[in-house]
Amino acid sequence: MPIQHAVLGLLARGPSYGYELKASFEQAIGPQWGELNIGHLYQILDRLVRDGQVTRTVVSQRVRPDKNVYSMTEEGREALESWLEQPFVRQGGYRDDFFLKLFVAAELGPEALHRVARIQRESYLVELASLGRLRLAHHGEPLVSLLIEAAVLHTEANLRVVELADDRAERLAHASQHARSAEDGAGGPGPSEEARHGPPARRPEARRPEAREAGLAEVREAGLAEAREAGLAEAREAGLAEAREAGLAEAREAGLAEVREAGLAEVREAGLAEVREAGLAEVREAGLAEVREAGLAEAREARGTPVSEG
Repeated sequence: MPIQHAVLGLLARGPSYGYELKASFEQAIGPQWGELNIGHLYQILDRLVRDGQVTRTVVSQRVRPDKNVYSMTEEGREALESWLEQPFVRQGGYRDDFFLKLFVAAELGPEALHRVARIQRESYLVELASLGRLRLAHHGEPLVSLLIEAAVLHTEANLRVVELADDRAERLAHASQHARSAEDGAGGPGPSEEARHGPPARRPEARRPEAREAGLAEVREAGLAEAREAGLAEAREAGLAEAREAGLAEAREAGLAEVREAGLAEVREAGLAEVREAGLAEVREAGLAEVREAGLAEAREARGTPVSEG
């Protein structure tokens, strides 16, 4: 099964445990695949261990409960390589629930077919708009972008099938009615169709191909416009966010530079003031000492006797 081999592919990187494998898978594949159920993942790991493709080791943890760490064996590596060498083949033919709706609508007549086609077309157009937004959000992730592009191509192909069914509504309804008539005839003579169901309802006039094409073109344009608007809005939001971040970064840098300059100026001013104060004090002290010495010397000279400095 594909998930089993995807788990082996993740273990090819190195040993890992359950929740780490789940997170790695969802990050690599993206939102289109959906979340990987952790219970289902552990069932796959148990099967891989049983088949000898993976080993399980219990690792003790001080604070949290012990965890199981899984590693791929050589047998698992060979199984993975063998799976990669095999082409993908669709199993059981092509099935699509939409064709069951076409089958039932064909029994009811062309108008029912047109109604089913219109509803399905609108749904696919909404889906394409949503995929357009996802494509913008994940444009930097190559594998996720490829999966989204595949979804876009599949949806566009499904939309084309809906348009074909709408174009062939009268033919499909006629074939269904013809099949019912053939089945009634095989059962022997019986009441006529008119006797059983009353006079046939008047078949609505077939829509002109030009009108149908115009309607499809209008719906297609509306869907593309919606996708374009959604994409532009998302791009605009992303651009504004980026501009906001850049502006904040620039403002932050400018603010830091201004604060730095102001701080240096303040420190410089404070330093000069302190030096000036220290210099004046030192000069004052030196001057007083010099004056004192000169005064004492002069007094000694005048008296001719020693004079105490005290």
